[in-house]
Amino acid sequence: MGHLGKALWALFLCSALVGGCTKVGKSTSTGTRYANPWTIHGVLRWAGNSEPDSMNPVVGNFQIEVDLSMFWAGYLFNWNDSNQFEPELATEVPSLQNGGISKDGLQITYHLRKGVKWQDGAPFGADDVIYTYRQIMNPNNNVASRVGYELITNIDKKDDYTIAVHLRRRYAPFIASFFTMSGTPYPVLPKHLLSKYSDINRVPYNSLPVGTGPFKV
Repeated sequence: MGHLGKALWALFLCSALVGGCTKVGKSTSTGTRYANPWTIHGVLRWAGNSEPDSMNPVVGNFQIEVDLSMFWAGYLFNWNDSNQFEPELATEVPSLQNGGISKDGLQITYHLRKGVKWQDGAPFGADDVIYTYRQIMNPNNNVASRVGYELITNIDKKDDYTIAVHLRRRYAPFIASFFTMSGTPYPVLPKHLLSKYSDINRVPYNSLPVGTGPFKV
């Protein structure tokens, strides 16, 4: 998953650089004329080897749904070029050294990035992370795996940008399992758009998701 994530990120960067730095076609008084009729400024088209059943990886069944989520969704951490976790929606990776992991390993504190907006303009925060965890554990939702998440006994909301996750027992891979691109990758979902549903298996959101990523679907 680390190598796949880096490959997709490289694809995104290349697309952005080409779109931002390459002059395609000829400029006219009415705008830019592109070499290909399907080329639209500011639009990235991505082709995969299968059709997604859902755009929402939390209730998806195929790898392509995870691949596409890297463009529109947000995770607490993602992979960097050194195959190490790098904060995305969180501000730092919890550890014993920074106090994010308690000495007994049963409490993990996450500090979330301030100023992040969902693509519809609503603010991102702790409520979204807690809500998504509850949807993963919701027995009505057809999630692929609950590994790691099933060890959580409670998530305390310390403030709008701080949560404390309490575990039933120590679990070494937890940091790599909780809303990251490792294990079973689940992005954070917007509570304000989905909380009205009893389950999220077949909601309109799954066809036209709203995320915190660099691209809109």
